Amino acid sequence: IYSQKVWTDIKTKDTLDYERFYLANERLIAWFKFAQPIERASEPFRKISVKMRDYIGDLKREYTK
Repeated sequence: IYSQKVWTDIKTKDTLDYERFYLANERLIAWFKFAQPIERASEPFRKISVKMRDYIGDLKREYTK
């Protein structure tokens, strides 16, 4: 799965945040903030990985109702 998040200032058209996420088998395998990779062993990577896993679980439960 590929996911992209872009935050743009509507007045200046400047990109405030640009992130790309790559997941395989419901696990975060890569995260880029602008063009820089976020280290997999870092605390932010681990935290977002857990949040994404939990969110995917929530979506699955909602879908199977």
